Amino acid sequence: MIPNKKNAAPNFEQHVLKLRPELYGLAMRYTHNDRDAEDLVQETMLKAFVAWKSFVPRGSCRSWCYRILTNTFITGYRRRSTEMRAAQQESEELRCLTSAASRRAAENPELNVVREQLGDEVLQAMDELSGEFREVLELHYVQGRSYRDIARITSSPMGTVMSRLHRARRSLRSRLGTYAPTVGINVTVPLAA
Repeated sequence: MIPNKKNAAPNFEQHVLKLRPELYGLAMRYTHNDRDAEDLVQETMLKAFVAWKSFVPRGSCRSWCYRILTNTFITGYRRRSTEMRAAQQESEELRCLTSAASRRAAENPELNVVREQLGDEVLQAMDELSGEFREVLELHYVQGRSYRDIARITSSPMGTVMSRLHRARRSLRSRLGTYAPTVGINVTVPLAA
């Protein structure tokens, strides 16, 4: 494509904007994500617009735009990879500097607040429960989740959730039988569901 003497640079809209659907298809093959593909095409269009005056139409405008898109993707991929490596390294450094208890507290601050309000005997009794029983207790009583939500979160049938919650309560009741009356809790009354 050789430009005429009157119009030294071909029209951007006429040559580049019409390639948007093709560029979007290529961007989807690279990113596998609608939003990322749209962002990549947008950035490509911006770079092409900025560089349009320097475009020499010796080759195809399509291959020029494809090259801009590919280089933009590669640059972004490298930047994200570097950022991820830095974040992982920083995460490992922070992990070495913090205790396991601090990490657990940061992961679930609600549970940490509730645990601070419970006595040592209650915490010990909860820690002695199996993981699945402790999980349903925390989801139901600490986070206020419904049986249906707990079933979805734990990928368990609702009947299983109800059974685990019942067995967890019964286990806590038996473990805390001597402690509860000292703090004014009547263990003969079943815990509310």
